[in-house]
Amino acid sequence: MPRLKVGQFVVFDTVPEWAERLPPDSRRIFEFCRGKPYPIAERERGMLVLDVSSDVDTKFGGRFNDIRIEAKFVRPV
Repeated sequence: MPRLKVGQFVVFDTVPEWAERLPPDSRRIFEFCRGKPYPIAERERGMLVLDVSSDVDTKFGGRFNDIRIEAKFVRPV
């Protein structure tokens, strides 16, 4: 797979198994975002940081929400 770049839109179809150990609110956000396209905001410590704020901020609260996920779980759109 070509290297994913900041600004590129990606989708994850599978919630990583480690997400089950997250607090319930975080797990709900992963499930809510699954299958939707989000831009890569940055790369941090081997993880992609997806900007999910457009969907998550109003539904779940907070501001500037993001998801950190490994590249193996996403595909470009």
